[in-house]
Amino acid sequence: MDSSRVPPPSQSVAERNDTLDRGQRDRLAALIRRYLAGEVQSYGFRDQLAEFKESNDSAVRFVAKQEWCFYGDTEDIPALLSKPQWDFTQRLLLLLESNSGVRETVSLQWSVSQGFALLTLLGFLWVGYQQGWSDYFFAVAIPFGLVPAAIIWVGREPSPRPFDQSLFPFATIAELKSACQSLGFRKARYPERMKQQVLSLQAGDFTRILMYFLRLILLPCTLFFKVFPVRKSQVRVVHPR
Repeated sequence: MDSSRVPPPSQSVAERNDTLDRGQRDRLAALIRRYLAGEVQSYGFRDQLAEFKESNDSAVRFVAKQEWCFYGDTEDIPALLSKPQWDFTQRLLLLLESNSGVRETVSLQWSVSQGFALLTLLGFLWVGYQQGWSDYFFAVAIPFGLVPAAIIWVGREPSPRPFDQSLFPFATIAELKSACQSLGFRKARYPERMKQQVLSLQAGDFTRILMYFLRLILLPCTLFFKVFPVRKSQVRVVHPR
């Protein structure tokens, strides 16, 4: 273990009683399928999803939290998911159809990067105060913006997004296959129309280029968040006994 990282004891985020709520699972699964089919658009999906986020069923809470990231928050449009996002959503539907729950443990990790970020943030504020924020803001922001980028690059650990992991939230192929076979679950095929829409969006995504430059300028602001410990979570599917 890296001696610079001393995580506190893990604490469960699902300390409340976990109650299997078949009615909520079925309603959430139906909502997701309507969204994937284009029967519900992003704003309606978001509004209906909110009621499930405080469920007493750990699987319902987990799925609602994950699906919250998959609606378009800039315009009211039908579902537009990449192939990995589509496959991940199918596994979430499988979880809802099962009687399994979800256990998530969270730990906070400290490292020397937090101290370095604090010193850099204070340096950025001092230079900005001395040079003035109006005339020299870009000249000050861009060099200091490279520091959090370096912290992210040097201190990063393999942490793929949930939908980039081929099995998540299931742990093994055997576990995933067993769940599919026991429930007779069949994954819906990724729609060709959605594939073409995603490719078209990626090809003409000038917003992404603009955001790249804005992030470069505003990266010093992220130094504030780099001062705090990193939140790490581990998720596993818990099967009924």
